Amino acid sequence: MSTDLDALLLQTPEAIKARFNIDVLVNTRAEAIDRTAHTVTDLAPGAARRLHYDRLVLAPGAKPVRPSIPGIERALTLRDVEGTDALAAAAQQARTDAVIGGGFIGL
Repeated sequence: MSTDLDALLLQTPEAIKARFNIDVLVNTRAEAIDRTAHTVTDLAPGAARRLHYDRLVLAPGAKPVRPSIPGIERALTLRDVEGTDALAAAAQQARTDAVIGGGFIGL
């Protein structure tokens, strides 16, 4: 990854821990939440565990909506750095572009 690209990326879980003392768990599936005991049960294959929390933030992410319109099979979605790279490569070959979506990324 280039230095310019590194400057654009959001924080890593390690950087957030170092800066704010917040544990960020990615690719973790909250199967059950016990609000009284302040625990989350993660039943990931081979890693079932109960995690204690002081404050809990759930950030489940989202999947892009692909409307049923002609030509949608050529559409690229932009959700991560790899999507950005694919979009940039495709833009080099494109004669026209269209942006679908008026959210943060689309704008």
